[in-house]
Amino acid sequence: MKTMRGATLGLMALLATAGGVRAQAGSLLEAIAAYEDGRPEDALPALEQELGGPDEALARLYLGRIHYDREEWDEAEEHLERALELRPEDVEISYALGLAYLDHIQHVSFRRKRGQANKALNQLIATLYLDPGHVDARVSLASYYLNAPGIAGGSKDRAREQMDAITSLDPRRGHLFRAEVHESEEEWDEAWAAYQEALRLAPTDPQVLYASGMFKQAREAWAE
Repeated sequence: MKTMRGATLGLMALLATAGGVRAQAGSLLEAIAAYEDGRPEDALPALEQELGGPDEALARLYLGRIHYDREEWDEAEEHLERALELRPEDVEISYALGLAYLDHIQHVSFRRKRGQANKALNQLIATLYLDPGHVDARVSLASYYLNAPGIAGGSKDRAREQMDAITSLDPRRGHLFRAEVHESEEEWDEAWAAYQEALRLAPTDPQVLYASGMFKQAREAWAE
């Protein structure tokens, strides 16, 4: 199951006031720590107590993440949409909502897929307006362009544009996505060259090792 855990906010900035960090924020920080530690059931009560309070946006962000992790899509979107209403310039809330919209696509009826896809695409683009350097949002947007049908906004050319932008921000992830693009075009030599470059940059990175190993498995290069 996919998870939003580990997407860190500037928590102290969010909880700060003119007079310093609120003393009451301790329970909220403990709830966030419980979520990040893989104990969402321990986080829920404190998060729900913050609804209607000054830290509601942050509480709803983490409630949205909990529901997302549980694949409770409607509840996740409801919390994240409200959080974004409260903090419309917050890039992490914007990205979390875009990711929820994106992953919800495969779980809605065929009749709803087009509308859900449009919401995901627009939210990811909005996130990059807030922060053009947000690598996770660029990767998600690039993957959307690569995999979505043209009628829903998919575009190999736009995927390649994002590929170049990702590479300039994070070369390791850029080359991994470059390999994915080449694989989609059955350009096997070019894909392997991209994996090799990622391996050169990050030879012990688990994501790079796994992706390159799966590529070799798909090509039936068992020893490699």
